[in-house]
Amino acid sequence: MEANRFTKVRDNGWEWYLEDPSILAPWFHSWKQIAKKNMVKSSRVRAVFKVEAGKAVYYVKYNYPVSLTSKIHSSFISKSKSEFNSSRLLDKQGVSVVEACGWGRRGTESMLITRELGDSANARTFWFSVEHMYSPVKKAFLDSFSDFLRNFMSSSFYHPDFHLGNLMINKTDMNFVLVDTHGVEKKKTLRDSQYFRMARIVGALRGEITDMEACDLILKSGLAKDFAAADALWYRILAAEAAEIEKLWNKREKQIIAGTGRYCRVFKTAEGHGISIRNSISGNSLVDRKVYLRGKLEETYDQVKLNGAEAKGLWLTSFRLQFHRIPHRMPIAWIRKDNDENVLLYRKSNPGYIRKIEKIGEFLKRCRVAGIRHDISGKLAEYHGGVLISDLNNLTFR
Repeated sequence: MEANRFTKVRDNGWEWYLEDPSILAPWFHSWKQIAKKNMVKSSRVRAVFKVEAGKAVYYVKYNYPVSLTSKIHSSFISKSKSEFNSSRLLDKQGVSVVEACGWGRRGTESMLITRELGDSANARTFWFSVEHMYSPVKKAFLDSFSDFLRNFMSSSFYHPDFHLGNLMINKTDMNFVLVDTHGVEKKKTLRDSQYFRMARIVGALRGEITDMEACDLILKSGLAKDFAAADALWYRILAAEAAEIEKLWNKREKQIIAGTGRYCRVFKTAEGHGISIRNSISGNSLVDRKVYLRGKLEETYDQVKLNGAEAKGLWLTSFRLQFHRIPHRMPIAWIRKDNDENVLLYRKSNPGYIRKIEKIGEFLKRCRVAGIRHDISGKLAEYHGGVLISDLNNLTFR
C-alpha cells in the first residue's frame, strides 16, 4: 500500500485507511440505517450498499464472517484489505478495475469503499437485457470484451471467481471494468487449470453467439493462436459448462419443483390451482402479472393439456435445455388442476426465444455436447433463421 497517500483514521471502534478521510462523512455514523435503506445486495456473510459523500457516490462492501473458522481467518487477514490491495495492484498493472478508495475493520468485520462507475451496468445483466442481439450493440460488446480479456488474461493475474457478474460495462464507450477483486493473485506462471477456469467466462455467452462468433472472440482475446485451436477451446469450454450443469441438475430439479430458486415462481391461483411461472434469465416473470391475476392465462397463451406426469416431465426437460442454453419450444407456465388435468402454457409467438442465426449442423453439435446423443433430427424446426427443438417428448440426456 502507498502509505503516504493514505491516512489512518479511528472512528467508533473502526480503524480506517483512507485516501480522503472526508469520505466517511456524513454516512458512517449511521451506517447501519443507511445500509438498510440503500441495500444493493446481501448474503449470509456479505452486504453491499450505496452511500453519498460530498457530490460523489460510493459502494460499501461490508464483510461479516459467521463461522468460527472464517472469524479466525478474518482476524489475521481482513477480506476487505486483501481485496483493496488486489484492486490497487491490478490498477497499477494496467487492468481496468473499479477505484478502491479505502478500507476499514473492526475485529473480524471489515468494509471496502469503491467509487461508483458512471453510466454503467453489470455486464451480465446488460448482455441478457439487450433485445436486439443482431444490432451493432452486440458487436461492440464482443469487441470490447475481447480487448478486456486480452489485457487481463495476459497479465498473469489469477481470479478464482472470474465471471460476467463481476464485471461492469460502460454503456457509452462499452469499456469493461472489474469490480470484484477478492482472491486475485499475481502469478509467475498460470497453470493450465487456472487459465482454463478463467477462459470459461466466454461460456456465459453460449446461448447468444454462434461457433463462428465464439471463435472470433477467442482469437481476438489471444486465447488461441488459430481457428482450429479456438474451436477446440470453445468446445472444451462448452463441455465443462455442460458437465457442471449435469452435476447440479438434481439440486436444480428440486428447486424448480419447489420454486425455491430464481428459475420460477410457484403459488396458487385464485381458483386454488397450483401454478409455476417461469422467470427469464434476467429474473423477470415471463407471464404478465396482470394476466394471471385476472385469471386470463388460458385465453392469452397457447395451452397444451396433459396428465401430471407428462406435464412435469416436459417442464423439467425444458429447464434442463435452458440451462444448456439450447433453444426449444419453451413452456412458460405449468398449471396443476389435479393429477389428471395439467396445462402447459406457451407464447403464441417466438416459441424458443431464438437469439442467433445458427445452422442445423452446429445446433446438433451443441446438443451432443449437452448430452443429447440420440437422433433428434425429426424434432427440429426453424424459426427466424434459427433452429429449435419443437418436440420435447422422449428427449433424453446421457
